[in-house]
Amino acid sequence: MLPKLHDHAIPEKALIQSALDGQEEAFIKLYRQHVTPLYLFIYKKVNRQEDAEDLTSETFYQALKDLARFSFQSSFKNWLFGIAKNLILAYYREKYNHPRLKLDENFAAQKKEQQPQEDQKNLQLIRQILGSLPQKYRSVLELRFMRGYTILETAHALGISEENAKVLQHRALKKARIFAAADSPQGAGEEPML
Repeated sequence: MLPKLHDHAIPEKALIQSALDGQEEAFIKLYRQHVTPLYLFIYKKVNRQEDAEDLTSETFYQALKDLARFSFQSSFKNWLFGIAKNLILAYYREKYNHPRLKLDENFAAQKKEQQPQEDQKNLQLIRQILGSLPQKYRSVLELRFMRGYTILETAHALGISEENAKVLQHRALKKARIFAAADSPQGAGEEPML
């Protein structure tokens, strides 16, 4: 027999089973136990109160919807945080998957002044160099320099720490310089402009 829901020390497994049996009060208790740490975790990742609140709500909605899939092989907290991590990744994919273009009054004039052939050559060289890099290096360089992400935004988009993003960027630039030097018509003693 399951413990009564007004007991303060109900084991989590019993709460989950009660929630699975349709007892709304059991899921409310699970919510109350985990909402604050979950919100703080999400807020730390997205740095925006409104988004953290939305993602926290969505996490609990997904947990309630998929509660029958909970296997008791991990703690409810780990399972819940796993849902949150997936939602955070989806949030960053959605947020940064659309390239941003800043337009100002001089945009048209700047475009006319650019030399199309030289730009095309540079773009082709950049694509060739990026294509030569391993995926993780290519991703960090595309986010940082082609989309204009900050290190923190890049880290979030890739699901890695800020320090790891810095290291990846450093290694990717080093490898890109090697490829650029090999493909460059410049003299062997000159550093390619990358």
